Amino acid sequence: MSVTTQTNPLLDVEFRIPFDQIRAEHIEPAVQDLLKKARENIERIVEDREPRTFISTMLAYDTATEGLEYAMGIVKHLEAVATTPDLRAAYNKVQPDVSAFYSSIPLNEG
Repeated sequence: MSVTTQTNPLLDVEFRIPFDQIRAEHIEPAVQDLLKKARENIERIVEDREPRTFISTMLAYDTATEGLEYAMGIVKHLEAVATTPDLRAAYNKVQPDVSAFYSSIPLNEG
């Protein structure tokens, strides 16, 4: 079964987390999609030539990575409290890409 954005509960930031709907097969497609969006958002922040402000940098960064942090927080929680071999494998598969993303965020242009 193919997981689409319409059926992947990790792609929508919600107050009430749908733990009962999240499956191991949701993790990789969600994280790859969210990494792509986060990279694009970070790139827009870096390319912005307007004077830096709290809103244009820190607040924009929080917004840029919100979906990824939401999804990974849920996945980490599930892996810690209700893990299965499939869940653990999915988490282990995406973790290097997520770590590489956060390590690649430019801290200073000069």
